Amino acid sequence: YRCRRAIAVLTPEFLESSVCAFCTRWAHYLGIEHVQRKLIPLCLRPCATPLILQGTNVIDYTKAEYQDWEYLRLVASLKVVPETTAEAQQASTSSIKISI
Repeated sequence: YRCRRAIAVLTPEFLESSVCAFCTRWAHYLGIEHVQRKLIPLCLRPCATPLILQGTNVIDYTKAEYQDWEYLRLVASLKVVPETTAEAQQASTSSIKISI
């Protein structure tokens, strides 16, 4: 609830999990409620895209030749537009570090 972004790592196991389905719906709902996209779908292994995510851009990590490009898309998706001046100052002094 307090996170600014959530990554749904799509795999066949993810699709079978009722807990993952609930969390995906919850994060999607929060994004609608706050008028800001919170859920970032990342396809790690080939699988169907859940119906609730079919209108969103999925970061596709299944093709090795595009992983560098998809990584840049992921980093860009994780960046948040600050809502307050204090958040803007904090954002300017911090950076996003991700290792996959």
